[in-house]
Amino acid sequence: MKIFTKILLTFTITSVLAFDAVAQADTSNTLVVVAGQDAALSYNQGLTDFGEGNFTQALVDFSNAVDMDPKFAKARYNLGVMELHEFISQAALEEFDAAIAINPNKAVYHLGRSIALCRLELYDEALASIRKAEKLGYSQTLLRYYYGYIYFRMGKFGDAVSQYDKAIKANSNFAHAYCDRATAHMRMKNYKAALDDYNTALQIMPNAYFVYILRADVRAAQGNYNAAIQDINYAVSMADDDDDFIFMNARGVMYGRAGKYKKAMDDFNACLEKQPQNPDTYINIGNMLMGQKKYAEAEQQYSKAIKIDGYNISAFYNRANAREFQMKLTGAKQDRKMANYLNDAQKKYVIK
Repeated sequence: MKIFTKILLTFTITSVLAFDAVAQADTSNTLVVVAGQDAALSYNQGLTDFGEGNFTQALVDFSNAVDMDPKFAKARYNLGVMELHEFISQAALEEFDAAIAINPNKAVYHLGRSIALCRLELYDEALASIRKAEKLGYSQTLLRYYYGYIYFRMGKFGDAVSQYDKAIKANSNFAHAYCDRATAHMRMKNYKAALDDYNTALQIMPNAYFVYILRADVRAAQGNYNAAIQDINYAVSMADDDDDFIFMNARGVMYGRAGKYKKAMDDFNACLEKQPQNPDTYINIGNMLMGQKKYAEAEQQYSKAIKIDGYNISAFYNRANAREFQMKLTGAKQDRKMANYLNDAQKKYVIK
């Protein structure tokens, strides 16, 4: 019998890029004319909400503009960008397709399509779309960054580093490229190079507290858990209250990795008090218990996460692992089947 031991973490600090790529919004206002006044007003309100960081409301605004005028290419494109912000990748792809059908020569529309395709793991199509954006004259510096993003998501970390190198060579203050190059180095276990890049990114944008969380993972990989926890504590001190949940979960994970289980549970319990209906904390507790070989207790935590979110892929995969270690093979098989079904359902999209 083969036991699957890979654990899917809800908070894997460098399992994803520092700044998951999102296409740039078209921030040009639209002239309000009588024939399309309502659509234009809704579009311009979307720009205002986007500028204030209210992506959810901006999504509603641009959606309203599209409903009023389905041929409004800029509104469709910006709606796609907001859907990328909200990680609604398939809907974003449909909006980019619609925008391209209206205006096929707009480079940024093809770039947005490329990112959405990449998110859906349709990598050949993503590369074809970004090459189209390149032919239409999109910024070479930014293109290198987005090429790096695609290669990273493909697992081609060396190719990703090469693209980030080119982006940084073109713009030595490109902080996001340093961060994502660091993440690629981290995946290749080039810890010193990763640490150097995170340090450079923080020199450029010292208030980017999320980068301290990313740097913490490098320091933990080097065995320096005290420095890692100091980084997370610094991020907590800088962050908004809205981010406390994320960072306390991160610190709990780090304490768990350091074997400081009581301190980890203190943070996890604080997270549960703050957001009792968020499945992430239960999964992180389960993962920590798996590391201690407390498989039955881990299974209980994953079950709590599934009760809250019956579509949580990580919870099903990890509960399958916990059940396999307890020789509950039928339940493990059912969990893995459900996890694979949910994973496949996320990727379904018919290329037009």
